[in-house]
Amino acid sequence: SLAACVADRAAVLHAQPAAAVPIVAITGCVAEQGQHWMLSPWRTLELVHAVQRPLLTPDFPKLGAKRLFKLAERTRGDTFAWPIFIEATHLASTERLDVALRVLSDAPGPLRTRRRLQLFLGTSECAATVIVLEGREIPAGQTGFAQLRAERPLVAAPGDRIVLRSAERTTIAGAVVIDAAPDRHGAGAGAADRLRVLQAGEPHALLALRLADAGVHGLVGAGIDDDLLRAAGGVRLDHETCILGDIAQRATSDVLAALAGTSLTLAAAAASSGLGGVAADALVKRLTADGHALRDGTRISLPGATNPDSPIARQLREILAAAGLAPPSLGDLATQLGEGQEEVAVALARLRDVGGVVGAGDLWFDEEAIDAATAQAVAALREGPLGIGALRDLWGVGRRHALAIAAQLDASGLTRRVGDDRVLRRSAR
Repeated sequence: SLAACVADRAAVLHAQPAAAVPIVAITGCVAEQGQHWMLSPWRTLELVHAVQRPLLTPDFPKLGAKRLFKLAERTRGDTFAWPIFIEATHLASTERLDVALRVLSDAPGPLRTRRRLQLFLGTSECAATVIVLEGREIPAGQTGFAQLRAERPLVAAPGDRIVLRSAERTTIAGAVVIDAAPDRHGAGAGAADRLRVLQAGEPHALLALRLADAGVHGLVGAGIDDDLLRAAGGVRLDHETCILGDIAQRATSDVLAALAGTSLTLAAAAASSGLGGVAADALVKRLTADGHALRDGTRISLPGATNPDSPIARQLREILAAAGLAPPSLGDLATQLGEGQEEVAVALARLRDVGGVVGAGDLWFDEEAIDAATAQAVAALREGPLGIGALRDLWGVGRRHALAIAAQLDASGLTRRVGDDRVLRRSAR
């Protein structure tokens, strides 16, 4: 047997020079100690957690062999490695929970905002204040979104179920956790729309939400798929920095406008973009890499300069005024004028600053045309919400232009999205 062979050769292993030791003896000794991957038998590892039941079930199948042994310490010549890894089995505590809530049909009445109830989550129980996120109450038998503000920290995860009872121990409502670590907020700022996106779980919508939350700082090191990024309305500034397309467009216009007729240091150009540090630097590098700006040492400038009264600016006014609500793209404008896109972008940015054109997404509109479209939309939306199809018909344009104009109305604070519809904000009614 192998064990007998190892025993017979043990003295040889220690008494003879290394060159004279048969390889089978060395292999046998390693195998007998369970440290040879070809000959050692399988071993079952029993992993013991410090508590009886972890809050999170470890997902060991996802670890894989490479990650399992990634942190293992090995020296040259070792034929084994001890598995070392870290797997989270606990959750952070929170005093706020954003939930989808359903009031029981036999509840004594509607659930009004700021009502104090007893919250039951797993084995935890504490008092909590209900903040209704749409309207002032949720009628009996109806569903809605709310933020629960507990009087002490709780441990929860998305998908956890909650029971809400009155002081008399009457069950009022049930809820499902959507966001276990939200910021403190009320009914404004699209809080309910955000929860709808999280609840639906559509990948592109979730990414769009992350990009919107990141704002001018962008997402760094996210490893995002390019097709998913495009579907979410984002663009890539470099291999690891992504940002919403609208924000990138505005920032690009701002940098090019700041460079008009002058040169700036790299730091000043980045600051003029209005973006966060990493995203600002990535944008400036992209502009120079694409040829929209020229770098000379620590300064950058435009290949050419323009001003609001230049021939290119006058031509742009004429083209956009004639196009109305269906203007050509930036590339098409550059082709019509026989100019580079960077020069056209600078002229448009200067015209926007002095008045005359409005940027909406990747399109530019005549300011008077946008004012007329805004007046039409406000009048129609006072009668009730409208989807993008109805707005498209109202303005007599295609879907792309309708989406750009609707986005401009949202950005101006006149409208907001509720599902697939636009509604007027209270200040515009």
